[in-house]
Amino acid sequence: MKKHLLFLISFLFTSVSIFSQCGPSVPTFNVNLTGNPDSVWTSPMIARNGNCCGTLPPDKCVDFIITLDPGAVGITFNITAGAVPGGALFYQINCGPPQPLGSAICLNGVGPHLLTFCKPGNNANVYQITSIPSAVGGSNIVVNDGCIDTLVATGFTPGTVNWTSISP
Repeated sequence: MKKHLLFLISFLFTSVSIFSQCGPSVPTFNVNLTGNPDSVWTSPMIARNGNCCGTLPPDKCVDFIITLDPGAVGITFNITAGAVPGGALFYQINCGPPQPLGSAICLNGVGPHLLTFCKPGNNANVYQITSIPSAVGGSNIVVNDGCIDTLVATGFTPGTVNWTSISP
């Protein structure tokens, strides 16, 4: 009997990370972004319900279980339809720090990554999760005097890349 009691007590003082921490009434979607590192997934129109990550009413939540392509490094999360109130809106990854809606966030590995979005009210929205591919620079090139070639790079935002010649 003492062994059983000691075993049960050990669970009381053991910290286990349960990422999503959502109630059973929270709408949950499995989002599989494998196959293409710049995939886009769009939800159906859905109303939030229940709570996640320790939120309390009047907040209501929706939960997404995301699997990334191995060539992806992060996501952006947006609301694309339905009422979007003014002010600061945030989402959480694995019940971590709040991230501003629409901002890119880096994620480690393919996942699963658990995204929760909570706000007051029960209006329906359409949500969009966009996978961010890793940036790739082209192969080394060598050109001789009077010759030309093309530098290729993908995964960067146009206008944010500065090219510098390291010619001797």
